[in-house]
Amino acid sequence: SLQMSVNLPLTFDRIAIQALSDDNIQVRALCLETLNHLRIRAKGENITYLKAKNILPLFYFYLEDASPKLREIAVEAILSFGSHAELIFI
Repeated sequence: SLQMSVNLPLTFDRIAIQALSDDNIQVRALCLETLNHLRIRAKGENITYLKAKNILPLFYFYLEDASPKLREIAVEAILSFGSHAELIFI
């Protein structure tokens, strides 16, 4: 089970993070894609939980998911961070 110690108000973003533990793969995939999309759109903003040091561990976690779809989304998200995030693959 995904355990995150993120203290967020009850917003769409918080609901998306909570939904990442949903049994439905499609729900988890949509949430993971949405968080990556929000991260990209918020680039340069001071949104703590979307910063690389906070959200990369979430994507790394999904590299070990049973679903190939979720693993693929996680890899694409990690690659979108650039070379510093790709160091995990070396």
